[in-house]
This record gives sequence, C-alpha cells and structure tokens, in this order.
Amino acid sequence: MLIAIQDIRSRLINIFLLIGLFVLNFWSMSIQLNFKDTLIHTVFNTLLITLIFGITLLYFKGIRKVESPLSSHLGLGDILFFVALTPLFMPLEYLVIFLGMTIISTIVGIVLSFSLSKFSIPHAGISAIVFIVLIGLNRLYNFNLIALFL
Repeated sequence: MLIAIQDIRSRLINIFLLIGLFVLNFWSMSIQLNFKDTLIHTVFNTLLITLIFGITLLYFKGIRKVESPLSSHLGLGDILFFVALTPLFMPLEYLVIFLGMTIISTIVGIVLSFSLSKFSIPHAGISAIVFIVLIGLNRLYNFNLIALFL
C-alpha cells in the first residue's frame, strides 16, 4: 500500500521499499517452493518484463520520438515494481497478471485524466492497489487469480 500511496501522491517510489518487496517476495516463495524454482521463475519473469518495457521504450524513442521516455512516459519505479513481483508467479501466470494490471491501470488512468488536468498515470500505484484487491479476494474466496483475467 505504501508503494501505491507514494506513486499516486508524488510519482516517486522509494527504492528501498521496492528492494524490500522483492527480497520479501523472493524469500517467501523460496520457502513455499524452493530456491531453484523461485530463481528460475524470477529470471524468466524479469526477462519478460525487460522485453515488454524494452519494446515500449523503443516505441517511444523510435516511433513517437520522445526524447526521454523513462522520465516522461515510463517510470523506473513502475519497472522495478513489476520486477519486485517476479518471484511470485510462474511465467505464464505472471504475463497474465502483468497484462491484467496494466489494462486496469491504463483504464483507471484514462478515466482520471479526463477529470484532472496534467495527470500522468501512476502505473505502479494503481497496479499495487489492483494487486492488493486481488490478493484479498483470493484469501477470502480461495480462487485462481489467473482465471480472473482469462
């Protein structure tokens, strides 16, 4: 929730909070699965995020001719937030969760941009709130998170 509050208020996320989230997620999943499987999931998911954000960065620089897309369109905090979630899911699950949170974040951001002037979408903040809601619903009703997005 701290990530959501920081991102929505100031569009900045404390790097130590993101590192702490990653370490906590990795440690937690290493206990549930094992170190090797958690490491494999983390590496594959990190490569997936690198590919997705890399293509997005190339799009903004090459096609849209944005001078500095990391500061104007993509936030490093957004990227690191999704990297912090990489240990939690198998690659296909992670892709579905990432795309679902991105779609919801984009829709909420577009709706908010109509009512607020000079609004930039706090992707990590909105995604963090969506993730908290999904985890809460999963705990209450014990359903498959992936099934929500498919």
